[in-house]
Amino acid sequence: MRVSQPQRLGEHGSDLIQDTNQHNGVWYAITVIEAAEMTTLTDVSQSLVGVLASISFAAGVTIHGAFTTITLSNGAVIAYKLRD
Repeated sequence: MRVSQPQRLGEHGSDLIQDTNQHNGVWYAITVIEAAEMTTLTDVSQSLVGVLASISFAAGVTIHGAFTTITLSNGAVIAYKLRD
């Protein structure tokens, strides 16, 4: 039997995102470090564009998922890589 170990935050590195460019990768968590709004957040199962476009996330909030695209309209986040 295989027992899974919880992922340690930042174990495989992270990306600091603080601009409005589209960022592509594979991340499992996003921590808001400066109040932020996202224009695009794509999870491997669906695009969350309309869902999150008007939500303002406060600094300190962490969102978990399997994200492949992140675009901010403002603020700053740290996106934690799923793998190296």
